[in-house]
Amino acid sequence: MFVIFIGSLFRSTGKICFSEHKYTALGVKPERAKHGVSDYSHQAKAMPQGDWDNLVHHGILLEKLMRGYIPTIHIRRVNEAQSMVGFKTMRTMTQTNGLNSTKIFGSVAYGLNVHLPVHLDDDFTWGIVTPIKIDHDYSYRNDDIVVYFCFPRLGMAVALWHGDVLIFDPMEPHAVSSRCQESDDIYILSYYLKTAVVGLNDNRLELTSEQIDACDFNSAHRKMQLKRGG
Repeated sequence: MFVIFIGSLFRSTGKICFSEHKYTALGVKPERAKHGVSDYSHQAKAMPQGDWDNLVHHGILLEKLMRGYIPTIHIRRVNEAQSMVGFKTMRTMTQTNGLNSTKIFGSVAYGLNVHLPVHLDDDFTWGIVTPIKIDHDYSYRNDDIVVYFCFPRLGMAVALWHGDVLIFDPMEPHAVSSRCQESDDIYILSYYLKTAVVGLNDNRLELTSEQIDACDFNSAHRKMQLKRGG
Protein backbone atom coordinates (compact mmCIF):
# COMPACT_ATOMS: atom_id res chain seq x y z
CA MET A 1 0.00 0.00 0.00
CA PHE A 2 1.85 3.06 -1.30
CA VAL A 3 0.83 6.16 -3.19
CA ILE A 4 1.75 7.55 -6.58
CA PHE A 5 3.77 10.72 -6.11
CA ILE A 6 2.34 13.83 -7.71
CA GLY A 7 4.06 16.46 -5.57
CA SER A 8 7.12 18.61 -6.09
CA LEU A 9 10.71 17.84 -5.13
CA PHE A 10 11.14 21.49 -4.10
CA ARG A 11 10.01 22.21 -0.53
CA SER A 12 12.01 25.37 0.08
CA THR A 13 15.54 26.68 -0.50
CA GLY A 14 16.67 24.87 2.63
CA LYS A 15 14.70 21.64 2.18
CA ILE A 16 15.36 20.42 -1.34
CA CYS A 17 14.73 16.68 -1.74
CA PHE A 18 17.31 14.92 -3.87
CA SER A 19 15.81 12.05 -5.85
CA GLU A 20 14.82 10.92 -9.31
CA HIS A 21 11.36 10.33 -7.90
CA LYS A 22 8.71 12.53 -6.36
CA TYR A 23 8.22 13.60 -2.77
CA THR A 24 4.74 14.38 -1.55
CA ALA A 25 2.95 15.35 1.65
CA LEU A 26 -0.59 14.19 2.42
CA GLY A 27 -2.98 15.48 5.04
CA VAL A 28 -4.16 18.81 6.40
CA LYS A 29 -2.32 21.82 5.01
CA PRO A 30 -2.29 25.59 5.57
CA GLU A 31 -3.97 27.21 2.57
CA ARG A 32 -1.61 29.17 0.31
CA ALA A 33 -4.02 31.57 -1.37
CA LYS A 34 -6.51 32.08 1.45
CA HIS A 35 -6.93 31.87 5.20
CA GLY A 36 -7.41 28.62 7.04
CA VAL A 37 -6.32 25.00 6.91
CA SER A 38 -7.60 22.42 4.43
CA ASP A 39 -9.14 19.16 5.65
CA TYR A 40 -7.22 17.11 3.07
CA SER A 41 -4.45 17.86 0.60
CA HIS A 42 -5.32 17.38 -3.07
CA GLN A 43 -3.04 14.31 -3.16
CA ALA A 44 -5.08 12.66 -0.41
CA LYS A 45 -8.30 13.36 -2.31
CA ALA A 46 -6.82 11.84 -5.47
CA MET A 47 -5.95 8.46 -3.92
CA PRO A 48 -8.35 5.60 -3.09
CA GLN A 49 -10.20 6.26 0.17
CA GLY A 50 -9.19 2.89 1.59
CA ASP A 51 -5.49 3.67 1.11
CA TRP A 52 -5.89 7.02 2.82
CA ASP A 53 -7.76 5.45 5.73
CA ASN A 54 -4.91 2.93 6.13
CA LEU A 55 -2.43 5.82 6.43
CA VAL A 56 -4.59 7.45 9.12
CA HIS A 57 -4.84 4.19 11.09
CA HIS A 58 -1.08 3.74 10.76
CA GLY A 59 -0.61 7.25 12.16
CA ILE A 60 -2.89 6.41 15.10
CA LEU A 61 -0.72 3.39 15.95
CA LEU A 62 2.47 5.46 15.69
CA GLU A 63 1.00 8.10 17.99
CA LYS A 64 0.34 5.41 20.58
CA LEU A 65 3.97 4.35 20.28
CA MET A 66 5.26 7.94 20.54
CA ARG A 67 3.19 8.69 23.63
CA GLY A 68 5.06 5.94 25.43
CA TYR A 69 8.49 7.48 24.83
CA ILE A 70 8.49 11.28 24.59
CA PRO A 71 8.39 13.48 27.72
CA THR A 72 4.88 13.93 29.11
CA ILE A 73 5.16 17.73 28.93
CA HIS A 74 5.16 17.56 25.13
CA ILE A 75 2.00 15.44 25.07
CA ARG A 76 0.31 17.85 27.46
CA ARG A 77 1.32 20.78 25.25
CA VAL A 78 -0.37 19.19 22.22
CA ASN A 79 -3.48 18.28 24.23
CA GLU A 80 -3.82 21.79 25.63
CA ALA A 81 -3.36 23.36 22.19
CA GLN A 82 -6.05 21.08 20.81
CA SER A 83 -8.36 22.04 23.66
CA MET A 84 -7.79 25.77 23.07
CA VAL A 85 -7.91 26.06 19.28
CA GLY A 86 -9.22 22.73 17.93
CA PHE A 87 -6.63 22.36 15.18
CA LYS A 88 -7.21 19.79 12.42
CA THR A 89 -5.56 16.38 12.27
CA MET A 90 -5.63 13.44 9.87
CA ARG A 91 -9.12 11.95 9.55
CA THR A 92 -10.45 8.95 7.64
CA MET A 93 -12.69 9.59 4.65
CA THR A 94 -14.99 6.69 5.51
CA GLN A 95 -16.62 5.84 8.81
CA THR A 96 -15.19 2.81 10.61
CA ASN A 97 -15.88 1.06 13.90
CA GLY A 98 -12.48 2.07 15.26
CA LEU A 99 -10.73 5.42 15.75
CA ASN A 100 -11.31 7.81 12.84
CA SER A 101 -8.63 10.43 13.38
CA THR A 102 -5.17 11.05 14.75
CA LYS A 103 -4.80 13.15 17.89
CA ILE A 104 -1.38 14.61 17.10
CA PHE A 105 -0.28 14.21 13.48
CA GLY A 106 -1.68 16.45 10.78
CA SER A 107 0.19 15.04 7.79
CA VAL A 108 2.30 12.24 6.42
CA ALA A 109 5.06 12.62 3.82
CA TYR A 110 6.51 10.02 1.47
CA GLY A 111 9.72 10.11 -0.52
CA LEU A 112 11.17 7.36 -2.72
CA ASN A 113 14.96 7.01 -2.69
CA VAL A 114 15.35 10.55 -1.34
CA HIS A 115 18.06 12.19 0.67
CA LEU A 116 17.76 15.61 2.28
CA PRO A 117 20.24 18.30 3.36
CA VAL A 118 20.52 19.42 6.98
CA HIS A 119 17.44 21.42 7.93
CA LEU A 120 14.92 22.30 10.62
CA ASP A 121 11.17 21.79 10.37
CA ASP A 122 8.55 24.28 11.55
CA ASP A 123 6.73 21.59 13.49
CA PHE A 124 4.76 21.98 16.71
CA THR A 125 5.94 18.80 18.37
CA TRP A 126 8.07 15.70 17.87
CA GLY A 127 7.76 13.70 14.68
CA ILE A 128 8.30 10.16 13.48
CA VAL A 129 10.30 8.82 10.55
CA THR A 130 10.50 5.23 9.30
CA PRO A 131 12.13 3.65 6.21
CA ILE A 132 10.29 1.01 4.19
CA LYS A 133 12.18 -1.24 1.78
CA ILE A 134 9.97 -2.24 -1.15
CA ASP A 135 9.24 -5.96 -1.61
CA HIS A 136 11.16 -6.88 1.51
CA ASP A 137 10.26 -9.45 4.16
CA TYR A 138 11.27 -8.26 7.62
CA SER A 139 13.98 -10.28 9.36
CA TYR A 140 15.07 -9.24 12.85
CA ARG A 141 18.52 -10.85 12.73
CA ASN A 142 19.44 -10.79 9.05
CA ASP A 143 18.34 -7.37 7.78
CA ASP A 144 20.87 -4.78 6.61
CA ILE A 145 20.92 -1.06 7.41
CA VAL A 146 19.01 0.78 4.69
CA VAL A 147 19.58 4.48 5.55
CA TYR A 148 20.96 6.82 8.22
CA PHE A 149 19.11 9.64 9.97
CA CYS A 150 21.73 12.24 10.89
CA PHE A 151 22.02 14.89 13.60
CA PRO A 152 25.23 16.78 12.65
CA ARG A 153 25.16 19.23 15.56
CA LEU A 154 25.16 16.25 17.92
CA GLY A 155 27.71 14.34 15.83
CA MET A 156 25.26 11.45 15.55
CA ALA A 157 24.07 9.24 12.69
CA VAL A 158 21.29 6.81 13.60
CA ALA A 159 21.29 3.59 11.59
CA LEU A 160 17.82 2.56 10.43
CA TRP A 161 16.68 -0.84 9.28
CA HIS A 162 13.55 -1.63 7.26
CA GLY A 163 10.51 -0.83 9.42
CA ASP A 164 12.39 0.96 12.23
CA VAL A 165 10.60 3.89 13.88
CA LEU A 166 12.64 6.93 14.96
CA ILE A 167 11.00 9.58 17.17
CA PHE A 168 12.86 12.90 16.95
CA ASP A 169 12.76 16.61 17.72
CA PRO A 170 12.31 18.44 14.38
CA MET A 171 13.94 21.58 15.81
CA GLU A 172 17.24 19.72 16.13
CA PRO A 173 19.15 20.07 12.81
CA HIS A 174 18.72 16.80 10.95
CA ALA A 175 19.19 15.15 7.57
CA VAL A 176 18.38 11.91 5.76
CA SER A 177 21.30 10.14 4.10
CA SER A 178 21.22 8.51 0.70
CA ARG A 179 20.28 4.82 0.82
CA CYS A 180 23.03 2.40 1.74
CA GLN A 181 22.49 0.17 -1.30
CA GLU A 182 21.73 1.79 -4.65
CA SER A 183 19.91 -1.37 -5.74
CA ASP A 184 17.34 -0.94 -2.94
CA ASP A 185 14.13 1.04 -3.33
CA ILE A 186 13.46 2.81 -0.04
CA TYR A 187 10.43 4.85 0.97
CA ILE A 188 11.07 7.40 3.70
CA LEU A 189 7.84 7.96 5.60
CA SER A 190 7.32 10.71 8.17
CA TYR A 191 4.38 11.85 10.29
CA TYR A 192 4.34 15.39 11.72
CA LEU A 193 2.29 18.36 12.94
CA LYS A 194 3.00 21.79 11.46
CA THR A 195 2.96 24.84 13.72
CA ALA A 196 0.97 26.74 11.07
CA VAL A 197 -1.76 24.10 11.33
CA VAL A 198 -1.97 24.55 15.11
CA GLY A 199 -2.05 28.34 14.58
CA LEU A 200 -5.04 27.87 12.21
CA ASN A 201 -3.33 29.97 9.50
CA ASP A 202 -5.65 32.93 10.00
CA ASN A 203 -4.42 36.22 11.48
CA ARG A 204 -7.96 37.60 11.44
CA LEU A 205 -8.87 35.49 14.46
CA GLU A 206 -8.80 37.29 17.80
CA LEU A 207 -7.28 35.58 20.82
CA THR A 208 -9.63 34.48 23.56
CA SER A 209 -8.90 35.45 27.17
CA GLU A 210 -7.80 31.87 27.83
CA GLN A 211 -5.35 31.99 24.92
CA ILE A 212 -3.95 35.36 26.07
CA ASP A 213 -3.38 33.94 29.57
CA ALA A 214 -1.58 30.94 28.04
CA CYS A 215 0.64 33.24 25.95
CA ASP A 216 1.53 35.34 29.00
CA PHE A 217 2.34 32.22 31.04
CA ASN A 218 4.51 30.70 28.31
CA SER A 219 6.36 34.00 27.82
CA ALA A 220 7.07 34.32 31.56
CA HIS A 221 8.14 30.68 31.79
CA ARG A 222 10.53 31.09 28.86
CA LYS A 223 12.10 34.22 30.39
CA MET A 224 12.65 32.31 33.63
CA GLN A 225 14.34 29.48 31.70
CA LEU A 226 16.65 31.95 29.96
CA LYS A 227 17.67 33.52 33.30
CA ARG A 228 18.54 30.06 34.58
CA GLY A 229 20.50 29.31 31.42
CA GLY A 230 17.95 26.77 30.14
